[in-house]
Amino acid sequence: MNHLFKQNAIQELVKYNKCLLSVTILLAAANIIAIMAAITKEEK
Repeated sequence: MNHLFKQNAIQELVKYNKCLLSVTILLAAANIIAIMAAITKEEK
């Protein structure tokens, strides 16, 4: 029973981590786009 609970907890953690990773990647992408936009504005 304890082993099953641990497995379930790990699966939940993995799901949470994947969600967190997706959010981080989205934020990083948005950041890069914003920086690139700022650089192109400065060059003009």
